[in-house]
Amino acid sequence: MTTTRNAFAEVTVYHAVADSTFLCDWVANEHLDGHDWCPTVLEPGDDYTVIAVDGHTEARYCPGCGYQLFGVSTLEPASPANTSPTAA
Repeated sequence: MTTTRNAFAEVTVYHAVADSTFLCDWVANEHLDGHDWCPTVLEPGDDYTVIAVDGHTEARYCPGCGYQLFGVSTLEPASPANTSPTAA
């Protein structure tokens, strides 16, 4: 794993390797209605980028389009948003 560190922002960029198959968020989420979509499928062994701030993983980015994969910092798909009327 290679890292690049920006000491001013305490941001570290990791070049990580996928250990499972997953899709770019533009394919797996609700971005298909009239929008372009990213056909990237990461397979085990593919490189991708991880962004860490102050030692905590904040995001992962698709090597195909640069979009944040799944919107979370792990390889798990994001859970559906709470859309109930009581959600604040």
